[in-house]
Amino acid sequence: IGCGTGSLELSFLAKDVQFKKLYAVDIDKESLDFLAFALDSSKLDPDKRVEVVHSSQVDVQLPENSIDVMLVLYTRLMLPSVSDPSAHRSSDFNPLFTTIKKARKPGATFHLVESKGIGTPVGTRHPGAQNYGPEVIIDWMTELGFEFTSQSELPESALGEQNYHLAFRYSN
Repeated sequence: IGCGTGSLELSFLAKDVQFKKLYAVDIDKESLDFLAFALDSSKLDPDKRVEVVHSSQVDVQLPENSIDVMLVLYTRLMLPSVSDPSAHRSSDFNPLFTTIKKARKPGATFHLVESKGIGTPVGTRHPGAQNYGPEVIIDWMTELGFEFTSQSELPESALGEQNYHLAFRYSN
């Protein structure tokens, strides 16, 4: 989720990473159109294992019980800004969490890569969204039945942002 133009998906195909199905999800239709064009013209995916999925911030559609590994990149989890992050404790509040709950398989892993700009607005692509930081995300994912497995700091981005990675496993 948050695939953009699909550089990660295309590199998986180019390096022959083994997978049965990969859902490339984003809210930006132009980016997804670029990815679809790249997939068609590159001939990297003759078996059509990559499915391009256009979503909105409130409706991320993935098939039930279909995900072994979910990677969410720089989406700010599409959460509205509130003064009290605990107001989001209900997982039904966030459509992305509802998607995660339905799409996960037993043993699924969830990985989040996000900027450390805690409490900062995230611009026009996610109007009104806010980054709440790793501690809040860990609480929310635990409520969904995921076990927190690790946190790591990532190298500074080209834009000077400090990023982190969180990993979780769903055991039910």
